Amino acid sequence: MKSFFTAIIAAAMIFSAGLIPSVAPAARSHLRPRQTPSVFRQASGGALTASSPVLEQDGEEPLLPFYAEITGGCVLYSDESLTNAVTSLPPTYFVMVYKVLPSAYQVSYKNLDGYINRGDVSAVDFTPKTKFASSFLTLSNDGLHINVRSAPDHNADNIVARLTHGATLYYYGTVSGTTQNQLIGDKWYCVQLSEGGYGYVYSMYADAAPIPDNVIEPEPPSENVTVSPDVSAGGNSEYFFIAALCIPVIIFCYLLFKPRPDSGARS
Repeated sequence: MKSFFTAIIAAAMIFSAGLIPSVAPAARSHLRPRQTPSVFRQASGGALTASSPVLEQDGEEPLLPFYAEITGGCVLYSDESLTNAVTSLPPTYFVMVYKVLPSAYQVSYKNLDGYINRGDVSAVDFTPKTKFASSFLTLSNDGLHINVRSAPDHNADNIVARLTHGATLYYYGTVSGTTQNQLIGDKWYCVQLSEGGYGYVYSMYADAAPIPDNVIEPEPPSENVTVSPDVSAGGNSEYFFIAALCIPVIIFCYLLFKPRPDSGARS
């Protein structure tokens, strides 16, 4: 009887030892960092958040969408044929390219959508830390209101806002338009309006700080690591759990096979 009970305990221990290795690796697998997707997640005009794109082979374009560095002379157009200029874009900053056309890219810059000449940008395989210029101007008109127009043309009925002297606006760049003053020329600033649109201010009424060159560097990678319980603590709890499962088996086997007294024996 004693040897039978010992055999049952040994079998239970072997059974539990066989289960433990299959559980421990599962606990350790939780310590692996979560992989970051390798493509951009970007909607047109939305927040520009992305990980580095994966470049295709043989020098082809990166997978869409991707960032591209602006070179000198880049102009944003409102049409695919590149005829209606919206504004110039500052070199050393970046556009988000989300469609490739034969001779143009469809892009977004800050909250502007449009088209640019493909030769005016250079695709990059990283997410830039600083994507857009921090460029501002101050309106100035001897205390009088300044007109903001929907197009760089002071002869048209196109006023979209009248702003006060001293107001500060974000500006994207410049564009040529009509000339109000021969000494000033035909330069207009493309500015961002408070409601999210854009308009134009004649350069005679704006004091604009020059846009500095961008310091180009990749955005630091985000550390998305899955937090998991301590393996050693989890391993101990698993041993106790398996041992607890084996105890009822031992008791059941003992009660099933233990000798019963002879019913015909006399006291």
